Amino acid sequence: MEFTTLGKTGLNCSVAGLGCGGNSRLGLGRGASPTECVALLRTAIDAGVNFIDTAENYGTEAIVGEAVKHYGRDELVISSKAQFDNQARAADVTLKIDAALQRLDMEYIDIFHLHGVQPAQYELAREELTPALARAREQGKIRHIGITEVPPKDPLQETIRRAVTEPPWEVVMFAYSMVNQAARETVFPHCEARGVGTLLMFVV
Repeated sequence: MEFTTLGKTGLNCSVAGLGCGGNSRLGLGRGASPTECVALLRTAIDAGVNFIDTAENYGTEAIVGEAVKHYGRDELVISSKAQFDNQARAADVTLKIDAALQRLDMEYIDIFHLHGVQPAQYELAREELTPALARAREQGKIRHIGITEVPPKDPLQETIRRAVTEPPWEVVMFAYSMVNQAARETVFPHCEARGVGTLLMFVV
């Protein structure tokens, strides 16, 4: 397995991570049992995958938590996310982080993202919600702050193009593949210049 440092976070991550969402959701989408999903996760970890990405609305945080109990916490990089509507406030972020920690049965999450932030929501996310993320980081509940886009509703990647040019975002997740390489010119140069970690959706 090939590993890399994720931006300036210092996190040593497997280049191939395991996403726990999408249509499959570790197999839950096709009727797999939680036990089978746990076995799948452990197979991936045993093969060298140490980066695992889940989210509140994937319904797989508890499965991830169960699967990783057999491994040293510092051997893994756990990423999770939560979505917020246009009425969300800082207190909602705190509640969702605490709920994610409970489902994962962990003391901290390596990267916590605001999930699927559309361009029209970006100002709310940046001004109203990120202070709560910063407090959670200070308290040790999360280690790094991230943001993800929602590609079908943001084809020009406006959210990520803004996020990579300003604090507090340490990690960004966005669409990039052989047939969608716009980020090569509009996102990656800023990430390289500022040390922002990149996580890619829909790579294959």
